[in-house]
Amino acid sequence: MHRNLTIGLAALLATACPAHTPSARTTAYEQEGLAAAVDVFWQGLRWSEPESAAALLEDTRQSVEFLSTWSASPPMRITDYQVLHVEAGDPLPREEGARLRTGTSLVKVEGYATGQVVLQTEVLEQTWYRGPEQWYLDAESVPYR
Repeated sequence: MHRNLTIGLAALLATACPAHTPSARTTAYEQEGLAAAVDVFWQGLRWSEPESAAALLEDTRQSVEFLSTWSASPPMRITDYQVLHVEAGDPLPREEGARLRTGTSLVKVEGYATGQVVLQTEVLEQTWYRGPEQWYLDAESVPYR
């Protein structure tokens, strides 16, 4: 009987531990996905590949405008960036085609504004949202418009 009680208690503790719940695993997975999206966005701007950054804007019109601006005359020459923090929020109530989850990022950006010779450093907070297929940058968080 003591053995059955020990096994039952161990099973109860294993299922009660937050690190083992599907929600915690899903949140960790979403956190990694958000971090990857943030990195792709800023890497695209850093290395003058705005196409990869524009792919993270869900609205086609906004994506085309962003690509046009950053391809023709970038408002900022990004020389370096550092992702300081990302946080994926809790799932939102599910609706067809709706945002599934929101998240935020803090990114330290260094660069030169167009026509300037002074290096600027700033920390930007951006809002992201998870669509059915991937993370997207919220239109209000597009930098240097």
